[in-house]
Amino acid sequence: MTGPEGKGPRSPHDLADTCATRFKRRHRDWLADPDAAASDTVRFATSMPTAARAADDPTGTAGWIRAWRNFDSANSAPGVQVTWAERRLAGFGVVSLPHRVEVRGARDIARIGGQSARWSTLLDRAHRIRALGPDHVALRRAAAGTAPVWEKFDDEDMAHLLTVCRWAIDNPTVGLTAREVAVPGIDTKWIESRVRIIEQLVDAARAGRGGSASGSGLGLRGPGPRLRLRILDPLIGFPLRDVESPVDQLATLWSDSTGPRHLVVVENLTTFLALPAIPGAVALFGRGYAVDAVAALPWALRARIVYWGDLDSHGFAILDRLRHHAPHAASVLMDHATFDAWRQFSVSDPTPTRAARTRLTAEELDTLELLTAAGDLRLEQERIPWDWALPHLTDALRAP
Repeated sequence: MTGPEGKGPRSPHDLADTCATRFKRRHRDWLADPDAAASDTVRFATSMPTAARAADDPTGTAGWIRAWRNFDSANSAPGVQVTWAERRLAGFGVVSLPHRVEVRGARDIARIGGQSARWSTLLDRAHRIRALGPDHVALRRAAAGTAPVWEKFDDEDMAHLLTVCRWAIDNPTVGLTAREVAVPGIDTKWIESRVRIIEQLVDAARAGRGGSASGSGLGLRGPGPRLRLRILDPLIGFPLRDVESPVDQLATLWSDSTGPRHLVVVENLTTFLALPAIPGAVALFGRGYAVDAVAALPWALRARIVYWGDLDSHGFAILDRLRHHAPHAASVLMDHATFDAWRQFSVSDPTPTRAARTRLTAEELDTLELLTAAGDLRLEQERIPWDWALPHLTDALRAP
């Protein structure tokens, strides 16, 4: 008897679905703006049965009318209004039929949509966030913007969030590490994994207080980037063959001409670990866009740099970025010949990048265009057989 709009009369269950959809789309707007929450209105047409439909299905029509009468009786709240209209239907005579329904206000929309408990929790937590500072407008907006994060917290994590925010509001944080945020019962990892939402709420809470500028965040000091190196030539003076260390410490190595003549940058750990002994060479595990750290290594910038990345849009993006710091960096195994030889191992890249490439050679751009035109293909470097790859890598290192 009932169905979606345009396909027969619509029931109270259809209204509940409509209200649930409105709640899903608008609840964050309601958290940010109480006036919007109070005025938002669902206007719902019941699509009353025609005389012909009533004659064809009198039992279904009677059940539909009964369902709406029960709904109207159970929802006498000011925010819910059912408008009835008299119609003559065969077999029924003149009968009052529900014509349209209006549900006004977030509370009733949530209730009809089966979201009362969720809305109550959202309101309670947003109220506690709003109490963090004097600018309630800023804090309501911050609460709404971060709701997808804090709504998933259990009660203990929500209490931790508010406690850390209050501590950060009352204490200087710039230059501290997360470990130095001295909140009893809350560990460093908890803070580090939630620093973004903490900063957003603290910034909003500082608004109107004077002193700290809104948008400054916590200013916590991070651990700094780390890089992993392998010494491929045992004659290079270094006590370890495979080491991971902060970039600022690696930058102090080889301050004279005893440093490596070659730097091999690869993006795959398996490839990195499989690299054989190469005279005068050090290998860097690039880890994607970690190639930016090369700019902080004076000895690396003095070396001949060979980059071997995946044959895909991201590999060329990383190469382009590496050349921002080291324009002399050369690529290897990122060309037509390699792709043509091992194309059978390529797959489609579901998330290609379209960023502009301004530092690639004409041949590299041609290869990138080939990958794109073929459907954003990617050929991962570990799929290229080692007996093919190693001679090409060796030749690249020997090139002038």
